[in-house]
Amino acid sequence: MKKLHKNLDITFFKKVLTFFEICFIIRTQNQFGRYVQYEEEKAHGTIRKRC
Repeated sequence: MKKLHKNLDITFFKKVLTFFEICFIIRTQNQFGRYVQYEEEKAHGTIRKRC
């Protein structure tokens, strides 16, 4: 049981980490990233969550 719980914690942590990595990528690539974000928002109808 403990091992399973630890694995769940690791997967949760990885999900959080990837979310922050995505935020970091969006923030660091501002010039190019802004354009991509604009295109994505046009395509998805501005449902995206902002970091």
